[in-house]
Amino acid sequence: MALAELITGLLFTPVRKLGKEFGESFSGLLDVVPTAWQPIILALFVLLILFCLVLIAGYKIHLPFFFELSPANTNNIGISREEMMELKMSIKEISRVRGTTCEEQHHLR
Repeated sequence: MALAELITGLLFTPVRKLGKEFGESFSGLLDVVPTAWQPIILALFVLLILFCLVLIAGYKIHLPFFFELSPANTNNIGISREEMMELKMSIKEISRVRGTTCEEQHHLR
């Protein structure tokens, strides 16, 4: 029981203070802005936070003519799927010419 209380205290106390400080700074910003502009500023901040969360989650966004939101390329080496397939086909062709399979080449090393 004491361990659970310690963990929640360690996690939620800083978050509570951070939220309080953020709320006070946001209220200070909205106090300076005219009343007619406050909903627009609030909507812009919500969109900015949403945009940052989407980017942190690893998605890519295309905006030029049509809006597109899709998962980022999970390929670590930065080549397209077509290029990857071409490389695999080239490896198979080289293996066929040499008379060995990819598995045999791997075991020879």
